[in-house]
Amino acid sequence: MSWRNLWRNTRRTLITAASVALGVFLSVTFTATGGYSYTNIINTGALMGPGHVTVEAKGYNKNPSLDKRIKGAREIRSLALNAPGVREAVVRISGNAIFSTAVKTRGGIFTAIDPELENPGTNLFVKSIKEGSLFKDKYGRYAVIGAVMAEKLKLGIGKKLIYTVSDVNGDIVAEAVRVTGIFRTGVKALDSSVILLPLDRARNTLGYGPDEATAVAVFINDQRKAGKVKEVLAEKLDNGALEVLTWKKTRPDMAGMVALDRSINYIFQFLIGLLIAAGILNTILMGVLERKREFGIMLAVGLSP
Repeated sequence: MSWRNLWRNTRRTLITAASVALGVFLSVTFTATGGYSYTNIINTGALMGPGHVTVEAKGYNKNPSLDKRIKGAREIRSLALNAPGVREAVVRISGNAIFSTAVKTRGGIFTAIDPELENPGTNLFVKSIKEGSLFKDKYGRYAVIGAVMAEKLKLGIGKKLIYTVSDVNGDIVAEAVRVTGIFRTGVKALDSSVILLPLDRARNTLGYGPDEATAVAVFINDQRKAGKVKEVLAEKLDNGALEVLTWKKTRPDMAGMVALDRSINYIFQFLIGLLIAAGILNTILMGVLERKREFGIMLAVGLSP
């Protein structure tokens, strides 16, 4: 009887079925495309430096300073690599610096990296090198700079750049490096302010020990598991001098953007669901009103209310 009643009004039934199908399709599409976009954004943000999970000195995230450093960086990296879901972990030193040439001076950020460990899968800037190449010597006086900075400071491959920083004792130190590569990410703020330096050379300049760094950046296969990896590492590194943070803490701007976009996505899905529900309710109401006499006869012949 229910099946026969569905086709009492074929057009109305088909329109209702199409509405439900369209609603489910749009909901799945919004969820899938949103998830794909968020994953790309989060992975790209991780490649800019902090990773999906970061191990750093306590308080460094709130107030970055080169005197806040972690010891035993190699051991921390080994522990991170043994955590489930982790595909890579790299040791880095990051800080603010002044970059100078004979032409101009500008401020920016340096990141000291190990060229043996860094690759396009862990570093956006290495991935974006358009001219020259990444330096090979961890102890050499070399640098990879952004394209906009190269233009502003009139630099090219083989040209000399001087960077000035405060070391661990607060003293001002400077060192000259030669440009081996130029990257272009397409983000002007990054291309005009970031340079890459050899890790061990930076340690020597800053007064760091041979196994010290500001952070260990951890990269995982699935960004949704960042919280779980953080818990595992925090348990292994039960040390009051260290803290383990996910990308939501190290990149709060990106986390806020993703959360806002996801909320808008949910609102759109709710509105679509509301429209479909109203259409179905209208169909049911029309079906009931058209069959009042039929229902009266069915009750009269003995069907229960």
